[in-house]
Amino acid sequence: MIYEATRYTVRPGTVDACKDAVRELVEHVREDEEGTLLYVVLQEDEDDHRFLHLATFENRRAREAHCESDAMRFFLNLVYPATVDGISVTETTVVDRIPARRARAVAR
Repeated sequence: MIYEATRYTVRPGTVDACKDAVRELVEHVREDEEGTLLYVVLQEDEDDHRFLHLATFENRRAREAHCESDAMRFFLNLVYPATVDGISVTETTVVDRIPARRARAVAR
């Protein structure tokens, strides 16, 4: 599995358009990317211009399919020009986790 964190900050006045682009990208991932096992986009509470995407891909092929999709190109064409310092993508390693079914029970 491949775990990835993507971070970026958008300029004032672009937050709503960027959130719309995020929603379109996530809809594509949900419908068309079986190899993307988890895709969560978070917006900071203290600074709503900052975003974090957390992704888990089944393998490198799934990650490449995600990165090369028309939906990703569309997202980048809209969001990248709105960023303050570009987009940072970091491949990460899991140190520990709570399985999803347990996380649902804890959240209740």
